[in-house]
Amino acid sequence: MQILNALLNDSRMLRIWNYPDAPLLCALPPSADSGFRAILLVRFRSDARTGVWLRADELRKPRWRSDARAWQVPVSWFDRLTQRCLEDHGAVYLVHTHVIEQVCTPSCQTATRHWCECSCQGRNHGIARDEARNYAFDGAFIVESFVKHFICRKLTTVDGWVTATDVA
Repeated sequence: MQILNALLNDSRMLRIWNYPDAPLLCALPPSADSGFRAILLVRFRSDARTGVWLRADELRKPRWRSDARAWQVPVSWFDRLTQRCLEDHGAVYLVHTHVIEQVCTPSCQTATRHWCECSCQGRNHGIARDEARNYAFDGAFIVESFVKHFICRKLTTVDGWVTATDVA
């Protein structure tokens, strides 16, 4: 959990991690302490109901990680879980790697997934699709760690549309 500890050295990230007002999905890149596999941590309530809610119809069970005080689920659940958090809770924090030098391209503007690593920080993510002009992440902030840059964004729904919320 070295990467997570480095991430939590940022006071803004630590505040959101310790007192999430919405589910938080944190995708960590492969590292030695994760068996060189990417992992997805979900920070929300730690009761048994949350484990059942997280699993839904998935085959694998979420695992409670006491060292991170979060649930660990497969990274492949990222988009489905983001959508479920928005539908069931009205908001979700997304934390994942960010590539500052990556230029925003048409592949970002036509994206259907919630993951955006490019320089637009999600501002242009999915805007080329008529039904998806609802993705705007003006409230994002970047956290520098010793390994990678991470971005933290909060998505909220208003009348069925996803909007940005300032997380700084």
